[in-house]
Amino acid sequence: MFGKIVLVLSGLAWASAQVPSLGFCPEYIPMVNFNMQRFMGVWYEAEKYFQLNEVVSRCVMTNYTKGIDGKYRVSNQVTSRFTGIKRILEGEIRPPASKAEEGKIQVKYTTVPLTPETKYSVLETDYNSYAVLWSCQGLGPVNTQNAWVMTRERIPSGEVLQKAYGVLDKYKISKTFFVRTDQTDCAYLEAPPVEQPTTEKPKRSSTKQPTRQKPQKPTEADESYRSAIDQKDIDVEKKAEVEVPNVKATPISDVPKIIVEESVEPVQTAETVPERILKIAEAIKEEESDAKIEKEIDEVRKENIVENANEEKKKSMLRIFVIIGIVNTAMAQVPFLGNCPNLEAMQGFDLEKYLGKWYEVERYFAWFEFGGKCVTANYSLNEDSSMKIINKQISSLTGVASSIEGIGRLIGKSNDPKLTVTFPSLPLPIDAPYWVLHSDYNTYAVVWSCTNLGVLNTRNVWILTREPKPPIPVLEKAYQVIDKNNISRAYFIRTDQKNCPASY
Repeated sequence: MFGKIVLVLSGLAWASAQVPSLGFCPEYIPMVNFNMQRFMGVWYEAEKYFQLNEVVSRCVMTNYTKGIDGKYRVSNQVTSRFTGIKRILEGEIRPPASKAEEGKIQVKYTTVPLTPETKYSVLETDYNSYAVLWSCQGLGPVNTQNAWVMTRERIPSGEVLQKAYGVLDKYKISKTFFVRTDQTDCAYLEAPPVEQPTTEKPKRSSTKQPTRQKPQKPTEADESYRSAIDQKDIDVEKKAEVEVPNVKATPISDVPKIIVEESVEPVQTAETVPERILKIAEAIKEEESDAKIEKEIDEVRKENIVENANEEKKKSMLRIFVIIGIVNTAMAQVPFLGNCPNLEAMQGFDLEKYLGKWYEVERYFAWFEFGGKCVTANYSLNEDSSMKIINKQISSLTGVASSIEGIGRLIGKSNDPKLTVTFPSLPLPIDAPYWVLHSDYNTYAVVWSCTNLGVLNTRNVWILTREPKPPIPVLEKAYQVIDKNNISRAYFIRTDQKNCPASY
């Protein structure tokens, strides 16, 4: 059994590609008065927690921008150390729910098939040289953490890194799992600079354009040629008068001129430059239209292939999440053969009286509470009349405080003590039963949970009290409820409530 548990934990760690830890996520408060406007710009990854998906990555860079629509966006740029191919993940940053959550950055990535949402906190930054980011995700009995040291310079100075290390020490974040990001020789991976438009006037072409020539004055040769022509015409006229004496001479101006049309072959006009350009453009346009059609067909084929691949990935991921959810449910509680016993819950339950702070005194073994001390549960009402749950604990192994928020909803009537509880921060939130077997509202409460898993059922029981160290008579009342319902006390573990901070 232990080998299977280790195998499952290892699988979860490799799947999430982050550093796993037992228990809930630590409760780290993000930077107060965080200014997103000043945080914008380019940040280079100097160091990070080990991640499987970044083993072969280098030259990691993040750019925060603000669009014309007022929305903040992030672009993560990673280069493969083997192929040199640059991969870019882009996403939109959601606005914070309140001022207290301004240091929590929630990104919805749009360039990956499953469009996941990533949450991380800015623990501290001076905006000009360094920033320390941290994230944590609960996966049932374990949580996976990640941390980054980001700098404004690609290769930061030792002084800048020391400031970031001071933040890690302040939050007790171990530097053992940190891996340095290779940022050397990344200049050749930068995008080529955009050419600026020139303001110089275009030079005139050296080819001389044809100019209209001015009429030249007639030369002496031209004058002699013209006089000879005129003399020839006069001789012809005199000869005509001699040959036809009876015909009355008419003025030359009245004689109709005979125009001799010479048979001239049609001259083919030369193609002008604009006409040639138009012909070439039409030919190119036809070729481009054919190429465009082929390109569109190829794109449709590729889109179909990608969509089919994405559907298969989604189905595979869904199967994995379902398996993980079932395994987590089984691991988080004590398993028994058969179906869940039909226990009777208390009558006339009053939810408002049940609200408030409860201390966990005893419980069935659960992986998600492994090593937990100072465990408390605080219940309050939401606007939709559901019950808000805040569970807190401190790890007895690391001393780190952690918390998780959930929602409880009544299954039946308002006086029915049967609720379903879900924790939205988990990757695959599952509704878990939460039955109040009995409570006097002022001193103790016994809570029961059981889930059927085929031939098995998993159970959990809690004894809650209003005081961290209740008197024996209070515990005896709780034991009577447990014995009345035939619940075995053999699996109970006492919760350590010693030396707990006042806030717990």
